[in-house]
Amino acid sequence: GFEDKPVLNDVSFSLKQGQLLALVGPTGSGKTTVLRLLSKLYDGYTGQIMLDSTDLNTLNLTDVRQLIAVVNQETTLFSQSIAFNITLGNPLITKEKMIESAQKVHVHDFIMSLPGGYVYCLTQGNRSLSAGQAQLISFARALASDSPIILLDEATASVDSLAEKAIQEGLDALLADKTAIVVAHRLSTIQHADLILAFNNGSVIEYGDHKTLMKQAGFYAKLFKMQFADS
Repeated sequence: GFEDKPVLNDVSFSLKQGQLLALVGPTGSGKTTVLRLLSKLYDGYTGQIMLDSTDLNTLNLTDVRQLIAVVNQETTLFSQSIAFNITLGNPLITKEKMIESAQKVHVHDFIMSLPGGYVYCLTQGNRSLSAGQAQLISFARALASDSPIILLDEATASVDSLAEKAIQEGLDALLADKTAIVVAHRLSTIQHADLILAFNNGSVIEYGDHKTLMKQAGFYAKLFKMQFADS
């Protein structure tokens, strides 16, 4: 819950347009807190969060939602058409843009296999789709939105290995178009990140790209090797 949010100490980073930042570390180390701060779900912090040259505190929630798209582990789908689930009724998203986004994240062919394609109505939200299909639709939604920044709580954990390749390809397509901050659970998915921050107990204890951090043979390298021993 929000009451037991971990304290972040001296967390500082900057990201250029189009870059990918990955946050890694054990559960409860502060990774998700960073996403929540950027989503304006937490306030009362000291320090500054700047988007371009604008302080996050001066923006209202609607402004933040236009700048930042959030993809969570629990995909929220509505009991409406696939088209609505991708565009969320935003009249600025053309039919072409919607289809292009679905094609890029490799979910268009699946949608076209449904009766009526994009007008197919979901029953009880997620229940008429597999976890992987729901995830790809949430990627299409984030890609179709005009938000230049995406926050992603990497959600491959609940997906079977057959769907995982499709998810990874969809994810790569999504990240190629946006400035992205990803909480990474599977370290294999973020080896190409521009910057990786390794968190422990609310602090960044290592940072750099994958190659640099593996060379350091420290905390990140140990996490990485542990994951591959388990797989």
